[in-house]
Amino acid sequence: LGFSHGGLVAAAYAIAHPGRLRKLVLTVGLAAFTPEMQTDAERVIASFAGEPWHADATAALAREESGDYGTPEEAGAMWNAMVPLYFSRWEERYRPLVEVERMNPEPLRQFNATPFDLRPDLGRIDAETLVITGRDDFICGPAAAQVLADGIPRAELVIVEQAGHMLHLEQPAAYSAAVEAFLAR
Repeated sequence: LGFSHGGLVAAAYAIAHPGRLRKLVLTVGLAAFTPEMQTDAERVIASFAGEPWHADATAALAREESGDYGTPEEAGAMWNAMVPLYFSRWEERYRPLVEVERMNPEPLRQFNATPFDLRPDLGRIDAETLVITGRDDFICGPAAAQVLADGIPRAELVIVEQAGHMLHLEQPAAYSAAVEAFLAR
């Protein structure tokens, strides 16, 4: 099971070692950044325009995209400001589950600076694969999930309604049911 960036890592592993996996779950994952994903992101971000946290979240996202953060404290503050974007509907009850004081900035900086594209190799994934995402995930939403599902020969696509990138927190029953049903087959 790979979640978000971990989904990219899990897919890359499945490509490199096709005989070692029987089942693969890619939760809010991606294979490449595409124009369709950018359109999804813009739609979801715009849908939050009336939220009191929107200006701070979009400013933090712009800082992340430009690499304008240096210390672990700055990276943590940036994450805390933009984290509401990762939910279909932000509620303060989620804050204790996702808030950080410090965050190592280098992995994020490297991820944003290093191009990747697994699309040409997705057909090498031999494992039965569940691709699952939230309808309102601004990063790895339906467009990203569709790329994975279309490229992986034995993939099943599940889109969870009223869920963003943190679908396991917003819709835990729907997420667990889909994963458990897939693994039980």
